[in-house]
Amino acid sequence: MRGVFSSDNYLAWRRKDINMSMTKHVLKVEHAYFSYEEGRYALHDINVSINKGEKIAVIGSNGAGKSTFFLTLNGVVKLLEGELYFHGEKLDYSRNHLVKLRKSVGMVFQNPDDQIIASTVEGEISFGLFNIGMKTKEVRTKVNGVMQEMNLTEYAKRPPHFLSGGEKKRVTIADVVVMEPEIILFDEPMASLDCKNTALFREQIDKLHKRGVTLLISTHDMNFVWEWAERVIVFADGEIVADDIPTVIFENDEIISRASLQKPLLFESEKYRNKV
Repeated sequence: MRGVFSSDNYLAWRRKDINMSMTKHVLKVEHAYFSYEEGRYALHDINVSINKGEKIAVIGSNGAGKSTFFLTLNGVVKLLEGELYFHGEKLDYSRNHLVKLRKSVGMVFQNPDDQIIASTVEGEISFGLFNIGMKTKEVRTKVNGVMQEMNLTEYAKRPPHFLSGGEKKRVTIADVVVMEPEIILFDEPMASLDCKNTALFREQIDKLHKRGVTLLISTHDMNFVWEWAERVIVFADGEIVADDIPTVIFENDEIISRASLQKPLLFESEKYRNKV
């Protein structure tokens, strides 16, 4: 559980941030613009760097630009203006660059049905590996390991579209995890999950982070943000309006108001206890 903000923990985080900035960024976006319709930007002058091993929550109201931002990082959306760099190399949107990017930057969509394409769970999790030319024996080994880790082994031969919402979500996470990406983008991963599947998801992201995977999670669950995130990026009207540690974000009433957010109950209760 986090403590209430102090200058000491802020400076400690800033020292960590400075050390990270001295290493090469995994992803970097510079002056990024994108629009779905003329005259209205979904992304407006986005500038952000993502460092290895970070745990980042991406928050903001519906339509603020979070999902489009993720699609940009994964190369699905091609910027109208600006640049995307992966390990210092500018993405030129050629097939080779996109294959390389998407192998290293995986994305789990909010709606599992938007991601699932195969007729069995086993086939779904295998698809990406076969697509990059991996041999059958190695594919089976990797897929069996991920299915066991995600508690999906008993569903291997089942059609994924007949599974429950939580089970489908685990399949889509396994889709990405099996590719062993450096970064995983989760777009509203806990939406519609029950308590059991939410707990399973929390366990899985903890395991991924321990392996060094960089995690970006878009969510409306501010209590989760407060408990889990080391860094918070706040979107409003297609712009990044704040990028800082959770305490600094939630202490700032102007940011909360502009992004139409609510402060976490856990943050408010800790703040109250420290005043008593």
